[in-house]
Amino acid sequence: HYLSLREGLSGKVMKEVEVPFPEEAATRGPYHGIAYVDGVNPSIVVSWGTYHWEHGYVGIFDKDLNPIWEWEAPPYGNFGGAHSIRVGDVDLDGKDEIIHSGGVLKDGKFLWRNPWNHYDALEIGDILPSRPGIELFFCFEGPGPGGVRLVEAETGNTIWERYDYHHCHLGWSDDIKVEYAGSESFVWYKNEQGGWAEGFLYSSAGDVLERGEVNYGTPIDWDGVPPKETFWNANYAIDLVGDYREEIINVENRVDVIIITIYSNVSLNSRRELSKWDSDRQYVLKQVWTGK
Repeated sequence: HYLSLREGLSGKVMKEVEVPFPEEAATRGPYHGIAYVDGVNPSIVVSWGTYHWEHGYVGIFDKDLNPIWEWEAPPYGNFGGAHSIRVGDVDLDGKDEIIHSGGVLKDGKFLWRNPWNHYDALEIGDILPSRPGIELFFCFEGPGPGGVRLVEAETGNTIWERYDYHHCHLGWSDDIKVEYAGSESFVWYKNEQGGWAEGFLYSSAGDVLERGEVNYGTPIDWDGVPPKETFWNANYAIDLVGDYREEIINVENRVDVIIITIYSNVSLNSRRELSKWDSDRQYVLKQVWTGK
């Protein structure tokens, strides 16, 4: 397994480095991202390790593919594993930390460790504005009871938690309800037999707003005005034009062709401030994460 630096026009390999991949590594992955670990320069993030019985690895590389720091954990030492790697400035010092399955890594060492179960989804942001700093919203699978938990990003201290079903499988946090403060969190739970159970919508304070056969799809900033709208079956949402509104990208795989369809809001936009690409680094970092 390698990282390759290539010329943009020709695809010619300029440099290639091997990335550790032990036999006990991963059933899925690797997971990639971009982080500003020094607060100035973008670095490449590479991660292996989806489940707790697998070898865990996180590596940070500079623009020339030189390693900045690496972290590894043996099988059953991976503190839960996850389907993704996430990046964010959890302590607000201007430098990004790595939110891994085992906790939050800074300069190759843990700021705090995750004592809970394998998570299936994670969101980062100012989810609960009444509290200082930013928060992390976890959707846990197990083993053991699955559930949701909102924690302080810098310390890992729990703000609220709920265990409404066996397995929290899909989830996100975003502002979709103007009548409630902060971001709402939507999750789909599975039951102990592996089938779909119920959808839950939580307030930023952890109260159940809705439950049952509810599905809010994907949150999208369609008109550029809070709160966000939600769309069902949207593969991806991103501000391609730079006008503070997001376009919907759907990808359809057919036998001999891949069809990419882009939907855009064609109405006039009254917003004139800087777009998310210029004003929100967390938004930019989110566009290059891999994993759910």
